[in-house]
Amino acid sequence: MEFDEKELRREISYAIKNIHGIRTGLFTPDMAFETIVKKQVKKIKEPCLKCVDMVISELISTVRQCTKKLSQYPHLREEMERIVTTYIREREGRTKDQVCSI
Repeated sequence: MEFDEKELRREISYAIKNIHGIRTGLFTPDMAFETIVKKQVKKIKEPCLKCVDMVISELISTVRQCTKKLSQYPHLREEMERIVTTYIREREGRTKDQVCSI
């Protein structure tokens, strides 16, 4: 994901001019800031969701590696892996909901 600082500055400038209209102001209006931030957040939503997926995959892989050490106890190993994986999957949904609500 690339970030173009010049484009962002130009966008901020236009937003401030549009908010101020013909009158000038001393402070940057909140609406201009919110507009710019919302656009930037939309740009990073997909990479954030991909990051969540990558973290989940890594966690599940780690769980599997850890439970291999319990190979002497196959039922315990399966149950631990199932419980921890279920817990991770439940949190995955909540995490993605949080990312989407930003």
